[in-house]
Amino acid sequence: MSVFDDITQGLVDYATSGKVKAYAKTNLGPAIPVYTGSTGGDETGLLSALGVRGGIIVTDADGKTLYTIGDPAPTDPVRSLVFWLLLAVVAVLLLRGLLG
Repeated sequence: MSVFDDITQGLVDYATSGKVKAYAKTNLGPAIPVYTGSTGGDETGLLSALGVRGGIIVTDADGKTLYTIGDPAPTDPVRSLVFWLLLAVVAVLLLRGLLG
């Protein structure tokens, strides 16, 4: 292993150890946990509450997987369709409000 691999693995281990948390905060309400850095526990993130599962895949230029963080889930066609339809409805409503 190279020094780069050691540093990268150390960062991955730290990020997935439960010591790192990410919150979405706006002026509209309290901070909402998006990533809690752990696989279990009492506090769940916003994405988990919505049923979104995923992971991070790091590849080289040839597409060979170098690192995998979490459990990259296969695409769920039903959830994907609902998500994109909701996003389209929100975009149409926003555009209609801006242009109309």
